[in-house]
Parts: sequence; C-alpha cells; structure tokens
Amino acid sequence: HSRESTRENRRRLFVGNIPKDLTKDDFKTQMETQAPGITAVDFLQDPENPTRNRGFAFVEYVDHPTAEKARRAMLQAGLSLVGRNVVTVNWADPVLEPGEEIMANVKAVYVRGVTEYTTEEILRAHFAQFGEIDKIMIPITPPGQRRRDYAFVHYLDKEAAHKAASTAKQILLEGGNEIEVSLAKPMDKKTKNELKER
Repeated sequence: HSRESTRENRRRLFVGNIPKDLTKDDFKTQMETQAPGITAVDFLQDPENPTRNRGFAFVEYVDHPTAEKARRAMLQAGLSLVGRNVVTVNWADPVLEPGEEIMANVKAVYVRGVTEYTTEEILRAHFAQFGEIDKIMIPITPPGQRRRDYAFVHYLDKEAAHKAASTAKQILLEGGNEIEVSLAKPMDKKTKNELKER
C-alpha cells in the first residue's frame, strides 16, 4: 500500500469538541446541512452516562473527495454545533490515528534524528529539562541492518511529555544535532519488539 492509496481511501473524519449533551440525531442533521454526503456516523455515548456523548464522533463519507470537501467546509466555517462549541476536525485513520483521548494521556515522546553518537545520557541530559524521566528506549540494530534514527523518552507524567513535544524542532544540548520531537503514538507489537530497554 502506498501512502497515496491510503489517502485516497480516506473517507472517515474525526470530529471532536462536540457538545456533550448533543444527541446522535441532532449531530447527524447538523452535519448533513453543513457537510453533506455522509454514509455513516459513529457517535460514541458516554459509558457512565447514556444521555451524554463522549465529545467526539467519526463520520464516514461516500468517497474521499466528498470527505475532503466536508473537512474543508468545516475548517473554513469554524463549524460550531448548536452554535456553541467550535468542533475540531481531522482525518480519522482508524489504523494510524489513535483517538484524541488516548493522545491526551500519552507520557512519552518520539525523537527523530538520533545518531550513533547520541547516547542515553545525552538524551537524558536534554529531556530532563521538561520533567522527570521514567525511562529512555533506543532501538537495538540487528547486525547488518541500517541503524534506526529514533528513540522514545518516557516521562512520569503526561504534562512533561506534552511540554517536551510542544517544540517540534530542537537542538540537542550535547552533540548539537537537530532532533524532531513529537508525542509518541501508542506502539504496536512490532515496534515494541524492536525496542528494548537498555
């Protein structure tokens, strides 16, 4: 699968910041008027309180162009549902994109641009400025394979991770090479196996 084909198949949008007391029918009606072409709505109720929703939903469209048009329309209009909350809208990549709630609780950052000279100590010295570090994970390179250029820094609390990821491009305090930092998406099994704590 090339990235292109995945993008062409993208028909699902993630819509967040929905008023919690909005019903599925109202949501659907409002979405249809503002961004028509919907084939399915995955509207999540709050498990603890069936009269309230969880603040986000997934909306599926007929095809990619329709979804893209809807996404743009919502972004441009700053779509507010029931005239209150301005919703957030993004592609919902069921495989690639974890939900907003999951990402909000992430305590680790993903660091790209790590070289063979970047030791755990160098990373620790740099990332300690944002908060207390729990552990650092650098992938081990199997013999004969190209060295991977990334690492994960796990913090004890999510605030530190979010602070560390608030600046995407940073210069390592030691070594001075540029790194890119982002919140780490929850790992799949394959990535977990490639990493082992040093």
